[in-house]
Amino acid sequence: MDSALPTPVLSVENLKVHYRVRGTRPWQRHNVVRAVDDVSFTIGTAETLGLVGESGCGKSSAGRAIAQLVAPTAGRIMLADVDLTALSPRQLRRHRRDVQIVFQDPTSSLNPRMTVAELLSEPLEIAGLSRTAIRQRVNELIDVISFASYHLSRYPHEFSGGQKQRIGIARALALQPRVLVCDEPVSALDVSVQAQIVNLLKDIQARLHLSYLFIAHDLGVVRQVSDRIAVMYLGRIMEIGRRDQVYARPRHPYTQALLSAAPRVRRANEVAIPRTILAGDLPSPIDPPSGCPFHTRCPKVQAVCMAATPELRDLGDGRRAACHFAETDQ
Repeated sequence: MDSALPTPVLSVENLKVHYRVRGTRPWQRHNVVRAVDDVSFTIGTAETLGLVGESGCGKSSAGRAIAQLVAPTAGRIMLADVDLTALSPRQLRRHRRDVQIVFQDPTSSLNPRMTVAELLSEPLEIAGLSRTAIRQRVNELIDVISFASYHLSRYPHEFSGGQKQRIGIARALALQPRVLVCDEPVSALDVSVQAQIVNLLKDIQARLHLSYLFIAHDLGVVRQVSDRIAVMYLGRIMEIGRRDQVYARPRHPYTQALLSAAPRVRRANEVAIPRTILAGDLPSPIDPPSGCPFHTRCPKVQAVCMAATPELRDLGDGRRAACHFAETDQ
């Protein structure tokens, strides 16, 4: 690990999340969807790692596995020195409070039959807090999201999308987690509201020293909140490094293609990226390509790309890329 990076609070090692799906005919065997296929990264204390990529690349599956909402197929998820994947259900319950998740759709993530007070109290009641402690904690939470006490008696349908996401954030913060998995938390919101939620998350992080895994496909939003960027494609990390490094000079062809397609104001230290239009669609995770998973769409593909899977290698400047030709000027 780069010595300049903060001490990791979360370490993901060789994470795999595979799903078995039925064939389309009764006599066909089950297929395996390789949603996440050998992913590794760390997140330091009070650091934000942005996880980006096209829809279907496995970002949300990785986030849900880290939050222990789905069981990993293989790999380790270390919270400080505790391996979450090795715990029994009873042991895991004690650590669930340490990793919480903010979902993409605030409407479907909140029970419409519960008031704000009930939504925020529920995880505290499950944790066994007293009524007095619950009341005090709920008041602290509504202060964090800039709600007033009269909001506590209202139901989710009485709020806008941005306000519902604030409630979702407060609920995720209820048990004072160490890591917050933000699964595309602003993608369902208007642009002006997105900025408010992003600023709220940044303020919360500064106040509480939380670590974030911020999952998104909007590179502009990711740039605002992230300290480092991990670019994911077909279940694998293609490039990972400090935010300014990745945006100034992307080293993997897939990162270059993503940045070339995103509207942005180029800064003085950033190289001009020629517009790259990727051919074809994302391959099926049921039958991924041999060799480099990106070779079927890569504009710089060579024979070695089809035959050998590139390792996620250190490039010497604190970042890593899974490309056979990452050391060259691309």
